[in-house]
Amino acid sequence: MENAHSISPKTKSTIMRKVYGVWLMRQVAPVMFFELPAIGILAFFAAKLIFVETVLTNMALSVNGVTDGIRFILMAFIHTQIETQIVLGLSIATGLFFVKDSTKSIRGLSFLLQ
Repeated sequence: MENAHSISPKTKSTIMRKVYGVWLMRQVAPVMFFELPAIGILAFFAAKLIFVETVLTNMALSVNGVTDGIRFILMAFIHTQIETQIVLGLSIATGLFFVKDSTKSIRGLSFLLQ
């Protein structure tokens, strides 16, 4: 007579697949539903406010080394409008959260590779 608490392998596999699916959605949902749209919106506003080609051209003409590059970036940031500074700050913060959450999700999925 079988144990009353035993579960067939097929049923166990189905249950575990659903559990992994729920876990995966909890890991990925913040990235998909908050951070990716936020990055898209911030990139749109950054593209409206910042002309990357002009910044890179000016940087190439005035930079002779790493310290000059850092100084150029800081001075360009300090002398921009407050809206541009806010968009850049929010973009950097959102990008860092995206990298953190993506790394966490990838590390959490490492059990699937074993």
